[in-house]
Amino acid sequence: MRKTVALAGLLLVSSLSAAWAETMPDALNLMLEKADFWVRRDRPDLARETLNAVLTVSPNQPVALARLAEIEADQGHRAEAEALMRRLSALRPASPGVAAEVRAVEAGGRRATLADARRAAQSGDLAGAIARYKEIFQGPPPTIPLALEYYQTLAGTESGWEEARDGLRELAEQPGAPAEARISYLRVLSYREATRREVLSQLAAMAKSAPLDGEAKKIRHDTLLWLNAGADDKAAYAQYLADNPDDGAVRARYAALDKPAARADNRGVARARAYAALRAERLDVAEAEFQSALKENAADAEARAGLGLVRLRQNRFAEAASLLDGASKAAPARAAQWRDALASAVFWRDMQAATEDRDAGRLASAEDRAQALEAAARSPLDRQVAALLLADVRVRRDELAGAEDAYRAVLKATPGQPTALSGLFNVLLRQRRDREAESLAASPEAEALRQSPAYTVLQGGLAHARANAAVAAGDVLGARAAFVQARQLTPDDAWLRLDYARFLVAQHDDAAARSIMAVTPEETRVDLLHAAALFQADRQDWTAVRGLLERVPAAALTPAMTALLEQATLRREVTLAQMQPPAEARVRLLGLRPLARTAETRGLLAGALADAGDAQAALSLLQPDVYGAQVKATPLLQYTALLMKADRGAEAAGLLRQLEQRADLSDTERQGLAGLKSAMAVRIADSARQRGDYADAYDAIAPLFKANSGDPALAQAMGRIYLSAGRPAEALALLGGVLADHPDDLDAQRGAAEAAIAAGETRQARRILAAAVRAHPDDPQVHQALALLARKEDDSGTALKELKTAQELRLAQLGRGPMQVAAADVPDANPFRAPAKASDAVPSGDPLLATLAADTAAVEEQSMPRFVAEVEARLRSGESGLSRLVASSAKAGFSMPLFGMGQVQASLTGVHLDAGDMGSNTDTYRRFGSNMFLTATQVTKPEAQAANGAAPELSYRLDDVALDVGATPLGFRVVRPVGGLRWTPQLSDVTQLQLDVSRRAVTDSVLSYAGARDPVTGQTWGGVTKTAALAGLAYDDGSLGLYGDVGYGELRGVHVTANREVQATLGAYMHLAKTSASDLTLGVNATGMGYDRNLRYFTYGQGGYFSPQEFYALTFPVNYTVQGANFRYSLGGSLGVQHFREEATNLFPDDPTSQAALVALSADRVTDSLFRTRFGGQETTNIGYGLNGAFEYRINSFLTLGGSLSVKRSADWTESTGRITLKTPLGD
Repeated sequence: MRKTVALAGLLLVSSLSAAWAETMPDALNLMLEKADFWVRRDRPDLARETLNAVLTVSPNQPVALARLAEIEADQGHRAEAEALMRRLSALRPASPGVAAEVRAVEAGGRRATLADARRAAQSGDLAGAIARYKEIFQGPPPTIPLALEYYQTLAGTESGWEEARDGLRELAEQPGAPAEARISYLRVLSYREATRREVLSQLAAMAKSAPLDGEAKKIRHDTLLWLNAGADDKAAYAQYLADNPDDGAVRARYAALDKPAARADNRGVARARAYAALRAERLDVAEAEFQSALKENAADAEARAGLGLVRLRQNRFAEAASLLDGASKAAPARAAQWRDALASAVFWRDMQAATEDRDAGRLASAEDRAQALEAAARSPLDRQVAALLLADVRVRRDELAGAEDAYRAVLKATPGQPTALSGLFNVLLRQRRDREAESLAASPEAEALRQSPAYTVLQGGLAHARANAAVAAGDVLGARAAFVQARQLTPDDAWLRLDYARFLVAQHDDAAARSIMAVTPEETRVDLLHAAALFQADRQDWTAVRGLLERVPAAALTPAMTALLEQATLRREVTLAQMQPPAEARVRLLGLRPLARTAETRGLLAGALADAGDAQAALSLLQPDVYGAQVKATPLLQYTALLMKADRGAEAAGLLRQLEQRADLSDTERQGLAGLKSAMAVRIADSARQRGDYADAYDAIAPLFKANSGDPALAQAMGRIYLSAGRPAEALALLGGVLADHPDDLDAQRGAAEAAIAAGETRQARRILAAAVRAHPDDPQVHQALALLARKEDDSGTALKELKTAQELRLAQLGRGPMQVAAADVPDANPFRAPAKASDAVPSGDPLLATLAADTAAVEEQSMPRFVAEVEARLRSGESGLSRLVASSAKAGFSMPLFGMGQVQASLTGVHLDAGDMGSNTDTYRRFGSNMFLTATQVTKPEAQAANGAAPELSYRLDDVALDVGATPLGFRVVRPVGGLRWTPQLSDVTQLQLDVSRRAVTDSVLSYAGARDPVTGQTWGGVTKTAALAGLAYDDGSLGLYGDVGYGELRGVHVTANREVQATLGAYMHLAKTSASDLTLGVNATGMGYDRNLRYFTYGQGGYFSPQEFYALTFPVNYTVQGANFRYSLGGSLGVQHFREEATNLFPDDPTSQAALVALSADRVTDSLFRTRFGGQETTNIGYGLNGAFEYRINSFLTLGGSLSVKRSADWTESTGRITLKTPLGD
C-alpha cells in the first residue's frame, strides 16, 4: 500500500465530508485526502487501497464508503458500487449526498468520459477537460456534485471564471441546494480580488448564525490572506480573529495593515499565499509561492516546511523528509509543529523504498526494510501497512510460514482486515490447507471481504482448492469443472495455471497443457515465469527451464527459483557426463560437486554418482544435509534412497521409520516417503522372490499393493512374484494392466512381454515387443526379450541374432563398442592362437552383459549338435540264473536342432545282461523252460542266461511334445520295436496335464527283456513289451503340490501268455524350504496296481516279470534339490509300507497241452519231491524304502558331467542303479 496526500477532491461527497470533518480523527482525514489525490491522478487502484485501509479502521465511515462506491462505479464494477451504496444508505438514509451518490452510480455509463475529463484537468489541459465534461452533460442532467466539479474546473480558466461563478450561484440559490454548492461558489469568488470582500461579507454573515464548518472556515482564512487589504478592511480581520484568536497568519496580516514597511515584505506575502493555496489543495500555486519565498530568503524555515508539505502531498516523500528535517533544524522552536508531518514523510519514504525493492525483485532488501518499518511504526495504521508489505514480500520469497505469521499478526490487531484476510487465504491455499482457507472465507470476520471486489479472487482460490481436492480423490470430471471455474474467476493466477496444466498432462492432454503454460517472449511477470519453469521441469526440459528463469531479474530470484535454475544447469552437465563411459562419467560427475550448492542439487548429483557405481561418493555428498541439528526431510529422503541403491537396506529401513514419525512433511515429501516405502517393499519382495520365498515376497508387498493397486512399481513387483512362481497367467494379468495404464513405459512393456512368453501367449508377446522396438530401438533389454520369445518358439537363429544385438547395444551404452577393449579385459593368453567364442568374451562388471553372455551360451549349446555318452549299471536281486539281473549299458548319441523347430536326437546303446550262473542245482534247472518234464537225472542244464545287443533310438522334442521310436537291442534273441508319444501341456500357471502312449520293453529279467531258449525243445520265448496308455494331472503352486495318474497296459511276449495291467498313483507334497537355488519337499504317495496273471516265473510261457494281482504301497518321500550356476544336485529318500498278493499259476500258462501232459505225469512222480505242476501263490506285507541321488556339473562350455545313484526295495526284491553321463557340443 502507498501513502498518499493531495487535492480535496471528490465533490460528490462534500456533504458527507462537512458533517464528519470535525469529528473524524486526523489520521483518517489524511487518508481520505490521499484517496482524493489518487483519484485526481487517475489511480483508482491506489485510491481503492487507501479507502479500504480507512474502512479497516472504521468499517462504517460514510465518506470512505461513498468515495469507494464512486471508484467502483468508475471502473464499471456496478454490483460492488451498489453494495457499498446499500451500506451507506443504511447508515445515512436521509443524506442528500447519499442520494446524489446513488444517482452517480446509476450514471455509470458515463464514467469513462468522466475519467478522461479528470485526467485532462490533472494534466493541465483545462480546455480538453471542459470538452469532456460537456460531452457528459449531453446525456441525462448532471448531478449537483458533478456540476460542482465541472464549475470548479471551469473557474480555473481565464475565460470561464464568470460562467463558473454564474453557474455556481444558480446552483447555490436553488431551493434545497446542498451546502457544498454555496461553499463551492464562495471558493470560486475567493479566486478574484474583485469578489473577495463579497466572500468575506457572506462568510461573516454565516458565522453570526452558526460557527463555520471546516471548508467555509478555510475559505475565510485564505481570502483574508489573499486580499489586498487596506485600512477599511480591518473590521473583517477583527471579526475573524474574534472567532479564531489563534490564527497567527491572519493576525500577522492584520498587524501589517498599520505598518507599511511590513506590507512590503514580499516574502511574508508569498509565504502566506502559499499556505493558503496549500490548504486549498492548489499544489501548483503553493509550490510556486513557497519557491518564491525561498528564493527571497533561503533560510526561511516556514517556507521550507511548507514546500515539504507540498512534496508530501505530491507523494515525493524523500524530498518532503529532507525539507521538513531541514526546517525543523533551522527553527527548533517550531519543530514540534512539523514533527508528525516529518515522521509521516520518513515513514512513507522508507515504505516507498521498500515497495520499490519489492517491485524490482530485490526481495531480501524489501523484507529487511519492511521489518524495520514495522518495528519503528508510530501508529497502529503504519504498523499494519508495514506488516502487510512484509507478508507480501514473504509470499513472493516463498516463505509461506513467515507470511502466514505476518498476516495473522495484522488480523489479531485488526480483525477482519481485508488485505490480511485475502493474503492469509491465499497463503493457506498455497500450502494445500484448503479446508482452513475455506473456513476462513466463511468466517464472520470475512464478511467485509465477501462484499468487496477482492472476493472474486477469493472465490477463484476456493475453486482452485476444490479442483486440487478432486484431483486427489480421483474425481476427474469434478476436477476439470472446478479448474474451469477457477480459470474464469482468476485467469491470471500463475499457480492455478500450473496445477491445471499438470492435471491436463495426467489426462494425456499435453497440447492443452502446453497452451495454458505458454508465455510470450515479452512476459515479465515473475510468478508466471516461475510457474512455467516448474512445468518445463516436470517435462524434464531443462533447457527451457534455464531460458525461463534467466529472464527473471537476478534480484527477483527467490531461493526456490535459484535452486531450480541451479538444478537445470546441473542436470545439463550431468546428462553430458552420463553420455560418457562409466569411468569417465564418474570423473566428470565428481568434478561437478562445486556446482551442487543446494540440498536439491546435491541430491541430484548424488543420484547420478550412485547410478555411475560410486555409491560411497554419493552418500558422502549428502552427509552434510542429513547429519545436523535440524535435518530437513527432503535430503533425508534422498539419502535413504541412496542407501537402498547401495544395498544398505537395514539403515534405509531405520531412516524410513524416522521419517514416518515426522509431522513436518509437506505433501510432496509425503509422496516421496510413500514412494520410498514402496521401493523398499519392492526391494524386499524381489530379494525374497529371488530366493524362492514367494510367500514372504507376497507378504512384503501385498499391504501396500492393496492400498495402492495403481502404483506401477508395486504392480510390476507383484507380477514378477507370480512369474517366478510359475504362474504366468496371473503375472500377465498384473503386468498387462500396468502396460495398459502406461503404454509407453519401457519397464511395463518388458514385464508384460516376459509374462506373455511364459504364459505361452506368444502372439501377444510379439505385439508388445514390436511396439517396444518401435519406441525404444536401442534398448538392449528389449532385444533380450525378443531373444527369449525366439527361444520359446525354438527359433535359435533369431534368438542368437537378438542376443548379439543386445550385447552390441549394451556395449555402446557403456561407451565400449565391439572394437573397444578395456585394459582389464585384455586376455593373458594370445587371443590369436586360441580364438574365444563371443559368448565367452564377457566384459567384467556389468550384470546385464553377463546375463546376455549366459543366455547366448545357453542358446548356442542348445542350437549346436551335441554328443552324449552314458554308462549305466543296474543290479536287481533275485535267484541266480533266473530272476537276478546284472545289466550294464553304454550309450552314444548326438542331438541337434531341427531347422529351429525342436530338437532331434539319435543314439545307439550297447547293452549287456547277465542273470548269473545256475550252478548245479537241478531244482533251478527244472524251473526253467520245459525241464520239469524230465527227471532229476535227465534234466538239461540251461545255457548261461546272458545277452548282448545294441538298441537304436531316434527321438524328437518340441515344446511339450516328445516322440521316440526305436527297438529293443539288436542281438537279443527277441527284438521288438518300441517307442512312445508324450504330451505335457501346461493347463494353467499351476496345473499340468500328462498324456502318454508307449510300447516299452519289460526289463525285469533276461527272459522278459532279451528272451531265452528252452533247453528241452530249443524254442525261444520271452522278450515281453508293454503297450500302455497313461493320463495324469499335476498341480504345484509353489507351496503345495498334488499329482495323480491312471494307466492301463497290455503285456505280450514271444510264446508268453498275454497279460493286462491297471495302475493308479496319488500323491501330495509340500515345499518346506524353497528358494531360487534350492527346494526341500516332503510328501506322501499312494500306489496301487494289479495284473490279470502272475507271470513272474521262468518256465516256458511265463514272462519272468513281477506281476502281482494286487499291490499297494504307501510311502513318504523327501527330496532336496540344489541349483547352482554350473551345477545341480539332488538327494532323496522314501520310506513306507507295502502289501502284495500273487495267485498260484501253471508252469505252462501259454500251452494247455503241455500243462495237461505235465499234470498226467503226476502219478509217476509221486516220489519226486521237486516235481510240480503249478507255482504257489503268496501274500505279504513289508517295509519298502528308497534312496536316490543325482548331480550334473558343467565343467566348461565344452563338457558337462552328470551322474545318479539309486537303491529301491520293493516287494521281495531290491534294485540298485548307477549312471554316468557326459555331454559335449560338436563343432566350434
